[in-house]
Amino acid sequence: MLHDLAAPDFQQKNSPADLATIFANLRNHHFDLFAVALTAPQLTAAPALDANKMLRLTGYFPTRPLQIHFDLLFESVGGQWRLFGISVQTPQAAPAPKKR
Repeated sequence: MLHDLAAPDFQQKNSPADLATIFANLRNHHFDLFAVALTAPQLTAAPALDANKMLRLTGYFPTRPLQIHFDLLFESVGGQWRLFGISVQTPQAAPAPKKR
């Protein structure tokens, strides 16, 4: 599905099998992406166009116990923003502040 929604250059460089391998670690740890659908992302930089007119979105989803940090690059294809590059990391979330 990710492959089908991506920009043509991304599709050429990343087969569905490649993407399955790349994201195997998330699946192996039974990482639940459902929380992402219900949680607003926190952007760590303002959305911006780079020199190649690609849109970059960088931020994280404040999920626990692991957060989802993302850096996404989109290309305009036929008037639609389509995924061109993706980086995802899942570091431990900072401890919740103690209630007084």
